[in-house]
Amino acid sequence: EYMGGLTVQYLLRRTQPQGGLQAGDHVLFHAAAGGVGLIACQWARAMGLQLIGTAGSDEKCALASEHGAAFTINYAKEDFVARVKEITGGQGVKVVYDS
Repeated sequence: EYMGGLTVQYLLRRTQPQGGLQAGDHVLFHAAAGGVGLIACQWARAMGLQLIGTAGSDEKCALASEHGAAFTINYAKEDFVARVKEITGGQGVKVVYDS
């Protein structure tokens, strides 16, 4: 999807957090199994980012993982704030995206 690709390119390459994004950085992407989210999973993996994707079902989390999410959180079952802290060792994420 052309517009989804443009959206992800804009988010990951043009509107970066202070200090930019470096390989290994953790980023949180809500709705990671949607059209834009799946492109973001792939693009983040190509950039070496540790994308933590949220979705509302185990099936959607599996889809995000298949597309490159390093970690997934089913927000219908898990406290995503606590899981992000657990995944990042308490450091949090560099940036949060919500598509």
